[in-house]
Amino acid sequence: MKIWFRRLCVAAGLGAAVWSAPSNAQDVQVNSYALQPMTVENNGVIEGPVAQLVHEMLKAAGVDQQIPAVPVARLLATMEQGGIIGFPLARNPEREPKYQWIVQAYKDGFSFATIAPDAAVDSFEDAQKLTAVTVNNNSAPFNMLNRNGFTNLDIANSEQLNAAKLYAGNVDAWFSVASGFKPIATSQGLDAGKLVIGKPVQDISVWVVGSKDIPAEIVEKMRARFDEMVKSGEYDAIMKDVLPPG
Repeated sequence: MKIWFRRLCVAAGLGAAVWSAPSNAQDVQVNSYALQPMTVENNGVIEGPVAQLVHEMLKAAGVDQQIPAVPVARLLATMEQGGIIGFPLARNPEREPKYQWIVQAYKDGFSFATIAPDAAVDSFEDAQKLTAVTVNNNSAPFNMLNRNGFTNLDIANSEQLNAAKLYAGNVDAWFSVASGFKPIATSQGLDAGKLVIGKPVQDISVWVVGSKDIPAEIVEKMRARFDEMVKSGEYDAIMKDVLPPG
């Protein structure tokens, strides 16, 4: 409890705190955020197929806890404070040295979505000509647009807000993971049939990650359980309805 309280103080900006690295499974915390259809928030807790995979890995490592839903920016901040396992995070150059990359949960792609009758946006060049593109703050899609020199970004703090802005006509396009557009729109009561999803502009791999101080024994047990699920067919059974085609 004291370890977690000190983490909360730092995350909230209440002052500098120092704590020891987690020495066992009880000291590890697990956080995630809603990225439908892979992770879904239900009363502040993350569920969904990737959460199901992670729960199986965590149990094998002696970690058995509910997974709170937090904004992706907060997830990344707490990851760097230490003692956190987080998901789903795209692997990219900015993040590569910061975390332990435990397992690749699935592959996806980054795309732009517009609303019919607007045309599909299939390239960064076309998207840069638009008035405004909405994207989730501090996310991997946000980092990618920054790397490509975008100056027309309209930032949101959740994918649900991105969907709302696009459907309200406040932006011209929404940039996110290709598998998420329609489930997120549907979850907000929006007509997913109106979405025009462009070709992926970048293939990505999406991972379960750990802070640098997560003990190697926990990481190894999680990886071993994941390998078991892949070989036994459990992985395919859990993910079959949500994996992108290809």
